[in-house]
Amino acid sequence: MEGVPFEALDIMVRLDLKPRCHYCRPDRCCGYHPEFHLWPIHTVVVGKEHSDKLPIVLVHGFMMGAACFFKWYPLLARERTVYAIDIIGMGGSGQPPFTHEHQTPEAAENLLVEPFIQWADVIGLSQFVLLGHSLGGYVASAWATRDVQRIKHLGLLSPLLGWTDERIQQTKASGRRIYTDPPPL
Repeated sequence: MEGVPFEALDIMVRLDLKPRCHYCRPDRCCGYHPEFHLWPIHTVVVGKEHSDKLPIVLVHGFMMGAACFFKWYPLLARERTVYAIDIIGMGGSGQPPFTHEHQTPEAAENLLVEPFIQWADVIGLSQFVLLGHSLGGYVASAWATRDVQRIKHLGLLSPLLGWTDERIQQTKASGRRIYTDPPPL
């Protein structure tokens, strides 16, 4: 990203997954690797000097990474701080073991969304605009229904799987509007 200052961070989040070490037990870590339960969320930060407007958080699509938005960084970071984050298991983020326990839709969605809620806590974001593409659109929509107070605007670019009727009703019940055209930021 020539001429665009950026910072790449690995923000550590805790995932309660069964350990891989044969000394560990489901209820406790063996102590030989206490960092085992911490996984990095790879984050690219652009436009860090802008703190007067809501920051933008970008979530990439299937089998991509934060780098897929590199051409957007200069435009989006003119007036806002932009955070591009890698979905857990993709890009530069940690790759935890996906086991048979994550085969229900609810468990899989939880594994994709909960790390981002923790990530926003660690970064210290109280409010932001969330934009997701493809699988990132699905993750962003699930995140938005769980973190209603923090996510002020949600943008979905070709979202994978779309919104269920239940998720649309949850969004409307929270007092949010669903736009077919982009709302003014």
